Amino acid sequence: MASAIVPNTLYLGPEVSVAETVGKLRCAGHSVLVIRCMESAPDRPDYIAALATDQLDLATSKTELLHLVLRDEDEQALQNAIDTATAAVAKWLCLPQAGGEEATDDTGHAGDCKPAFGKLKRPCHAVVVHCAAGVSRSAAIVTALVMTFGARLCGSTVLDPELSGTQPRIDGGAVGLKRALSFVASRRPVISPNEGFLEQLMAYEGQLRAGGGDDGLQPSFDPILHKARTVAAVCAVTPELARRALDNAGMDINRAAEFIFTGVVRSCMRQLLDFYKFATDHTASRHDFWSQYANLQEAAGDVSGALESRLRESRALQARLWDENDPTVFSDLLQDLTGCLDLLNEILDDPAAKEASKAHVQPFAYLARDAAKRLKDRFDMTVQEPSWVGSVSHLQKIADNAEKRLAKLEG
Repeated sequence: MASAIVPNTLYLGPEVSVAETVGKLRCAGHSVLVIRCMESAPDRPDYIAALATDQLDLATSKTELLHLVLRDEDEQALQNAIDTATAAVAKWLCLPQAGGEEATDDTGHAGDCKPAFGKLKRPCHAVVVHCAAGVSRSAAIVTALVMTFGARLCGSTVLDPELSGTQPRIDGGAVGLKRALSFVASRRPVISPNEGFLEQLMAYEGQLRAGGGDDGLQPSFDPILHKARTVAAVCAVTPELARRALDNAGMDINRAAEFIFTGVVRSCMRQLLDFYKFATDHTASRHDFWSQYANLQEAAGDVSGALESRLRESRALQARLWDENDPTVFSDLLQDLTGCLDLLNEILDDPAAKEASKAHVQPFAYLARDAAKRLKDRFDMTVQEPSWVGSVSHLQKIADNAEKRLAKLEG
């Protein structure tokens, strides 16, 4: 759902949360500016209804839509969207100017909005920024808003010493990218602007002179360190291990995470295999145990052992299936059995597994034929056509194929 970046003022979330968020704000008397960061125009009925002008008294509440056409791609230019959004938000929220100056209205007269940043007096206006998921495009725009307006938008909370990043160079001035990201992520942890957006936000920090150093041009944000922290958080590992994985993955976050998870599975493989060996030895009737054991054996390269476990899985399923009288449970078990037999059939047809699978061709042929016959007998006893009628011919095809494979092997 939408996250309150600045309560009652700035919200960030996915498209599906817009109707609820706008509805609540309007019911509380807020006028709402919705900033849409997507390629497509809105087509959700609840979204369109939430922005309709006839829903509430226009004297107390209104809505406006600002559509920023953005793709979630590294190559997508962001600067025009940032300029449009910051101008619209400054006007909508009547934000004061930086440096302690009083705000002015459209007539040029000084307003009553002074930069006592923890207690700003603003009209009852709010801004909701969204994209499809509220993770990349809209997060980049909200981060840019926090960078641009700093305490004028967020109050003194953005100056919290617990947040990483340099403090603004002037009272109420722009905030660096590192601090802005830290602030937004503390309210919505799932944000993850794509690499292209981060590079453009780094450039924007320079334009704002919001970085470190006397001139504000020293970058406050280290993209490599940010990647390492992201991988560390996602994979629950130390930043040092995350950095090594990134180095090996050419700084690609997805590949780095894959390297880490693969390494974890490999390091635990022996223990997992031993556990499921023990479990299946002592509880042979649990088909789910056999399925997990087979998955691990395949990952470890034990094709023959995995085939044997799949056969045991199918036998355990059949042992339950034919005595089951509940139609729903029967249908679910039959689906599991069909999936298991399909997988066995596919493995036995794989030329790469030919040698390892020879010993399992005959048992599978007998098992498949028995399953097909029993299901046909069950079908013949039904009065009304069951939901699983298609499985009758499907199991028959599996059995026919299994017998052809056996005949070819014996011939």
